[in-house]
Amino acid sequence: MSKKSIFLCSTLLVAGAASAQKLAEGYVVFPQSTELSTYVSAWNGGAGTITMNGSTWEDEEFFTSRVKPKERFYNTTTQIYPEMTQYSSSNQNATDKRYINWVPIGNADFNALPNAVFDSEAFSMWSYVDHYGNWTMPYGWVIGAAADAAHKNGVAMSGVASIPFGSIPTDWANQLNSIGNLTSDEVGKFLYYHGVDGLGYNSEFSGGGSIVPKIRTLHDGLYSYMSTRNPIFENVWYGGTNDNGSIAFDTGLSSNQGIFKGSSIFLNYNWNNSTYYSTAPGIAKGMGRNPFHLYAGMNQEGSSTDCGGHFAILKNIQYSIGIWGSHQVNQFWKEHGVGGTTSQAVQKYYLSATEDWYTNVSHNPAIRGTLANIGQPVVRPNWAGISASLSARSTLAWNLLNEPFYTFFNLGNGAFFNWKGERVSDNEWYNLGIQDFLPTWRFWFADTWMNKNVSADNVHMTANFTWDDAYVGGSCLRIAGTSATEYLHLFKSNFAANASTTIRVTFKVLAGSADIDVALNQASAPGNNPGKTLSLVKKSECEELEDTSFKEGADGWITREVKVGSRFSTIGVIAFKFSNAENLELLLGGLEVVRNESFAAPAAPEITLSKVLAYNNAGVDAKLIWNMANDKASNEPCYNSDVNTSMFRMWAQQNGGEPVNMGITTSWAGIIFAAPVDNSGAKSMRFGVSALSLDTKQESEITWTDYITLPDYQTIDEITINKGIIKPGESFELSFVDPVHTSATWTITDDAGTPVWSGEGVSVECPGLDGIGAYNLTISFDGKTQEYTRYIAISSEAVGALPEIYSIAVDGADATPDDAAIQIKVNDTKTLSYTGRPADGSSSRGIDLNENWFGVQCGEIGLGSYKSFSVAAWIKYNELPTGRSNFITVEDRINGGWPYNNWGFFWSRINDEGRFIYDGIDTGYGWRVGPGTEGRRMFYRYNDAKVDVGAWTHVAIIFEYNNSQQIRSHFYINGKKQMVSEWCSCMKSDFENNCGGVWSHLVDVAKKLSSADYGTDTYEPTFTSTTYPITDGMWISFGGSSQDISAVKGCVDDFQVWGKAMTDEDVMKSMQGLDKNNLPEDVLGYWDLENEPASDYGFVGATGANATNKTPKAYWCEIPSQGENSNTRVVGQPTYLVGCPFIAGTAYPVVTTPTWETRRAEINGSGTGESGSATLSWTKAGDYSVKLRLANGHGEATMDYPVVKVSDSTQGIGEIGQDGEGFTTYTVEDALFVEFDADGAYTVEVYNMAGMLAAQKAVNVVAGQNVSIALGQPGVYLVKVTRDGQLLRTVKVIRK
Repeated sequence: MSKKSIFLCSTLLVAGAASAQKLAEGYVVFPQSTELSTYVSAWNGGAGTITMNGSTWEDEEFFTSRVKPKERFYNTTTQIYPEMTQYSSSNQNATDKRYINWVPIGNADFNALPNAVFDSEAFSMWSYVDHYGNWTMPYGWVIGAAADAAHKNGVAMSGVASIPFGSIPTDWANQLNSIGNLTSDEVGKFLYYHGVDGLGYNSEFSGGGSIVPKIRTLHDGLYSYMSTRNPIFENVWYGGTNDNGSIAFDTGLSSNQGIFKGSSIFLNYNWNNSTYYSTAPGIAKGMGRNPFHLYAGMNQEGSSTDCGGHFAILKNIQYSIGIWGSHQVNQFWKEHGVGGTTSQAVQKYYLSATEDWYTNVSHNPAIRGTLANIGQPVVRPNWAGISASLSARSTLAWNLLNEPFYTFFNLGNGAFFNWKGERVSDNEWYNLGIQDFLPTWRFWFADTWMNKNVSADNVHMTANFTWDDAYVGGSCLRIAGTSATEYLHLFKSNFAANASTTIRVTFKVLAGSADIDVALNQASAPGNNPGKTLSLVKKSECEELEDTSFKEGADGWITREVKVGSRFSTIGVIAFKFSNAENLELLLGGLEVVRNESFAAPAAPEITLSKVLAYNNAGVDAKLIWNMANDKASNEPCYNSDVNTSMFRMWAQQNGGEPVNMGITTSWAGIIFAAPVDNSGAKSMRFGVSALSLDTKQESEITWTDYITLPDYQTIDEITINKGIIKPGESFELSFVDPVHTSATWTITDDAGTPVWSGEGVSVECPGLDGIGAYNLTISFDGKTQEYTRYIAISSEAVGALPEIYSIAVDGADATPDDAAIQIKVNDTKTLSYTGRPADGSSSRGIDLNENWFGVQCGEIGLGSYKSFSVAAWIKYNELPTGRSNFITVEDRINGGWPYNNWGFFWSRINDEGRFIYDGIDTGYGWRVGPGTEGRRMFYRYNDAKVDVGAWTHVAIIFEYNNSQQIRSHFYINGKKQMVSEWCSCMKSDFENNCGGVWSHLVDVAKKLSSADYGTDTYEPTFTSTTYPITDGMWISFGGSSQDISAVKGCVDDFQVWGKAMTDEDVMKSMQGLDKNNLPEDVLGYWDLENEPASDYGFVGATGANATNKTPKAYWCEIPSQGENSNTRVVGQPTYLVGCPFIAGTAYPVVTTPTWETRRAEINGSGTGESGSATLSWTKAGDYSVKLRLANGHGEATMDYPVVKVSDSTQGIGEIGQDGEGFTTYTVEDALFVEFDADGAYTVEVYNMAGMLAAQKAVNVVAGQNVSIALGQPGVYLVKVTRDGQLLRTVKVIRK
């Protein structure tokens, strides 16, 4: 049976469902980080499985790189900064630095494994990275796909031994001892085979006196072993542990020279001590080592001046750059959600943020900035970029006769998958391994050839990646702008060339025009002009090319080629020159440099494992692992290039159906996600894999499995809601993603648990909810119940809404997309208008806690002793660590002394379930009512109080004093007062000695303690006497850490302190959002966080009339120490996240803007979410679609207008005969249009004058619809039209 790539959209097929498949638990099993020595010892030389402790691990191939690391070349003539030179024994004054990215990739649950989730991290700034130390990857392993992307760019990749600070734990001590007992040849063969480019260590441990010498010996041997095998191999050691296995945090080479012999060193963040950096490079040179293998450590997660971001100092030091941050998610990926809510929006934000960091904020490395000491190494307004500290690197220097160069500008993820312009799948996907070679520079535009110091005023064109279209994969490069002359320098290369060398470009012209040339230069000759410009597109052709790009029924991609000619022996830069560009919009889908057109198809793969993983509404998931026959020794790596392969295509075929292309990969293993299934067909399926030639143009036969019987269909209980932003009274739909799910009862309740609506069905529509806030959802079906806490969010109109188009009109008359075509002459105008919902507003901004504090000092707000006060805010936790974490505290970190600087006036802890329960001395909620280390404490226990991870939650904590200097507390969650399950006031010593410090003993013991007060199940606990007052030095804070208490990652918004005990009414006012210009009189400080902080990082708050300080400041503070006697808070600049959706703000305006999308039209329009209009006129006859798009920060809505048919009286078909009964004929260029007067089944036949049938089309239409038929050569044609089998008439037409 022939193989096909088909795009399936039939309703009979279970594919591309609302909830796409993704990498589920158990699909691929990760190796264990503390078991590397066991894997090495059990390894069978690449036979496909590893057996340990009697169990077989089948997933080795997912953790094996099949792309050989390419070597980088250096050519200073094609650098932005030619003065940056590479270090060597003969050039010991070099300045060009290295860069290690010592951070995680993506989310820790699947790291960089290929997945079916578009919104996955596709890191792409390889040209500025030398080593990617994947922080969440197990020690001694890599993700094969991620390493493939790194290796093609000459970048090393490794995992990290994440050893915690302090005395080395037993499991890590055992592992390092064991790996140290193996020979470097044993470990080296294992790492070399799997494509692991080094061993990394978070070495800040003590107790390694007998371990570190073994590791040093191993590293020295690996350094020697890899020297002839893997030139990019590099071990990396954090400078926290020295040669003797003790904690030293050496910032130079005073105590770890032994380690440095076989490892690079990631220096601690206080590396900028001149005592060390003035001597360490010289010590390195004296050891025969490259000083640039000393990395100046920088902490992107921190905020103070101790984070290492001293770039101005570093410029003149022979240290390289080392970036860390953080343990589970890197900073760029953690914040990518700020960009919006859709996958494409957040991907754009992430990509732009990484380009900001590595290139600069201009996204043009030739627009130079000035390096500055910035403390926390994050992007600042005038950030010069990493490009100002090191040169962009390239590997494009191999022999093109043996391997071609091509790129499809594919980032490695997408919302669909295209193959050579054909839509293969409409499902999301992610595979970093198939990411293409991407531009060396992002993006070097210049007004003259290779201008290396460009004025921003002279750059008028832009380039960016887009996921809207693709030739191969899910993305391509978009170039746009208007400019007289501009060069875009894309690739740094050193390819040998001759007269037959071909440059082949695949592109689309979407709009505008320009003369476009391929510009090249000899690698050894910088010059002020390119050595050659080769014409690719003439400005006069662009209109015709635009027509081709939009031609219905074609993929629209155009491929052209130019010959390099005899002038070059090498190509140093591959660029484009744009001349006379006017409103140009161009998509680049492919670029090739070719010297050999004869790359043969590889041999077919050999499948070694296949299994079905899931069968549900999304389709079938399966695992495939294969081998390629080769002549390599069993323990030698075999790369794709060794078997004449670029990548592999995976296939699925239902018994009786057609083969379907399920994506591509570079690995020898893959997961097939959501293979389409016709549920009325056979319940068996087979899976296949084929190999593509080095130039992707030839393909092996498909190797198929036998047909595999599908398991029982698994009903998916996952649900979905059709709107992310819902307003009071607005309808919304709840449904199971599985359309064949059984019916269920859907019940919506408020925070009090009161039902407010219910419905029955697989899908239900709620007519709307009136109250602002979050609602709970309960679903009951098949005898079971699913609960979704705060699943439905109703936000105020003030924060904006999802746009919605109510109606469209043409010249004031109502219209629908299916109406008859709009008739218009060239240069005439039409007015297209719309109505919609009010959607504008403004979203709030919150502070990213990021494991630190946010709060205010009591003296700053004049909080007096023994006076009632309340603290309230909106909070959202992104994650909660195992154990207990700080919730809200009141303590004096600076002047209190122990225990007040950690245990203070008040402490509340939240566990990893979001509950305020802990059976320890500090409990979940307690405060000090007597001074002294053994003073009296008050403890509350809340059995039912809970904060949900990922949900915005309003909290209020009230401290109420009576006239007798007695105190009690109240706790509100989402406006609801929480019941105190138990409370007790007693001496700390009594609690510990008589109760063992455990709450469960309180019930029996507390009543017997003469010194204790005790009570249960109350909303109004008894007042208790206190002699421990609030002091000015205390801080009221969210987050932070204490001894054995973790910090949290989350967001705080609308922080407020009241100088009274808030009432139920006050709490509701706080929850609904306060007006800072009209605050209740008792508000001592209100911080909506909409404005930037002052120069001292303080956020100036608003106050009520009774406040004594009218400009109180709150601060974000980092955590420099977590010890029990910690006494430091360091204020700093926080990062921001989108705030609470239930309150309005000003930081993130939500403005709805309309756009009318069409071609070749002059458009003058404006509007809001509620209404708008535009006048449009076209300069050329044609058949044009017009799409209205209303968009804001919450999302978008689209609607098509009727087709616009623009005619020109000087062109087209002259008719012989008359139109009349039944239909009308007209034409645009070579297309005949027949418009029908009545509903019916029509057949249109077109004959030439020789009587031969030239075209035929049968259609079922309604009145006013039309059919178009392409005519051939100019001449006379007869058009015969029948309706329901009856001849209407025949019309003679002339195509001029």
